[in-house]
Amino acid sequence: MSLGKEGEVHSPVNKANHISGLDGIRASAVLIVILSHVGLNQFVPGQFGVTIFFFLSGYLITTLLRREMERTETVSLRGFYFRRVVRIVPPMIIAIFIVLVLAQLGQSLAEISYEYLVWDFLFLTNYAMYFEQYSGLLYPLWSLGVEEHFYMLFPAFYLLLARRLSSHQIALVCLGLCVFVLGVRLVSYQLMEDPQYILIMTHTRIDSILFGCCLALWNNPVMDEKDHFTVSWLAIFGASLVLLSTFLIRDEFFRQTFRYTLQGIGLFIAFNFVIRDRGWIAAILNSVPMRWTALFSYTLYLLHVPIITLVYKNATDIPVAMQSLIGIILAFALSAAVYAWVEKPLAKWKSKKRTF
Repeated sequence: MSLGKEGEVHSPVNKANHISGLDGIRASAVLIVILSHVGLNQFVPGQFGVTIFFFLSGYLITTLLRREMERTETVSLRGFYFRRVVRIVPPMIIAIFIVLVLAQLGQSLAEISYEYLVWDFLFLTNYAMYFEQYSGLLYPLWSLGVEEHFYMLFPAFYLLLARRLSSHQIALVCLGLCVFVLGVRLVSYQLMEDPQYILIMTHTRIDSILFGCCLALWNNPVMDEKDHFTVSWLAIFGASLVLLSTFLIRDEFFRQTFRYTLQGIGLFIAFNFVIRDRGWIAAILNSVPMRWTALFSYTLYLLHVPIITLVYKNATDIPVAMQSLIGIILAFALSAAVYAWVEKPLAKWKSKKRTF
């Protein structure tokens, strides 16, 4: 399915080149994470929400890189990193500041070691957790570390390959890297004293991003006319079974190794289906509540744990379920304020920087 003309009925891209369904997917991912952190982790797979974020990031950013390459025959690395810094860093600094204030007021989740601030600002939180027994500010920063390490190299890597190979050939390279990362996990499981850390380290998790890159480069629902991987309800049922197996199989070796690979395969099918779908699934994902949740999702992801913890510590006279609800509402409100006063103005300013 191509980008099509503006307003084309069957195109999943609207007039602003906005990909249909992705807001709903982003909102679903952050809601999965939040629900797992309010006592529902036995029923809601919170780490799967992070995996969805990784896949979504790989798909969206690679689609933008591919689109830029086809339009201009190059990729502005300076422009890419400028946009990345403006998008990621200001909300992160605000989130860290809020948590610092809460820590000074004795309202943090745990005792904070301030010397680890440098790890956070260098996007090395995930490795600090492994090597330094990290007791820093924001646990979700580990996933930002994985993404930023990947994007330090991937745009230049893509540009180098795109000058020599077709998008389909680059997809095969990315798929080969997914297999390589699975091998790294298998070796890491045998060598690491505590394999639980496989979850958070860049070299063991970047295939979750790479699977999204594969979809952007081959069979992209918004750039490729032909659907080489025809998705039917039977296929989505099969993908659902694959994903369900990753939640139900509790063997530790499987969970730390093959689980992420199978989730990448399942998400490849699911994303392709969701973006192409024009029925009730699309209607839900593109609904106003899902779109608004997606707008706040980044700051919400960073801040929901400390805000909910604040409520838990200070509203002990009401039921836990009500505490959780109040915490979620406050986290949404604060994230909406950061979006309105920081993220949205920065996005407008960024769009005016034509030189990048």
